[in-house]
Amino acid sequence: MARQEIILGTPPTGLGGDPPRVASMKINAMTLELYEKNAKLGTAALANILGTMASGAIIERGSNANGEFTKWADGTMIAWFRFTGYSANTNHDKLFPVSFSATPAVAASVQPSAAFDTTWMVWATGPAGYGFRSTISAQNIVCIQAMGRWK
Repeated sequence: MARQEIILGTPPTGLGGDPPRVASMKINAMTLELYEKNAKLGTAALANILGTMASGAIIERGSNANGEFTKWADGTMIAWFRFTGYSANTNHDKLFPVSFSATPAVAASVQPSAAFDTTWMVWATGPAGYGFRSTISAQNIVCIQAMGRWK
């Protein structure tokens, strides 16, 4: 239904305007239409945008000592972590801040501080963690990102 204009009439008396009953009927009809459309949208129209997945939110964001993560209601999750300093020829095994439902894709970047390092690699060890290794020791900043599914 189209918007129904309530005719106010000529000021100051309202002469020629809608009588109260007609004005109220127009308001009721337009309000009913809004409520019916809202009901058709379902719970998604009323969902919390940010919160926990358990509470019905669309996006959940969190962090702990193992890094940060963002979960989406469709099951997608991204996790990331930064650390500084590592020893040469040593596997540095770390946990994701939240476990994925399957092994995620991982990527890393190294921001040089003193030693430029092009000899590093990163891999997922499974849904819960990842590994990092380099052939040199450095105090570089390592940024790890993982993307996968949480459900």
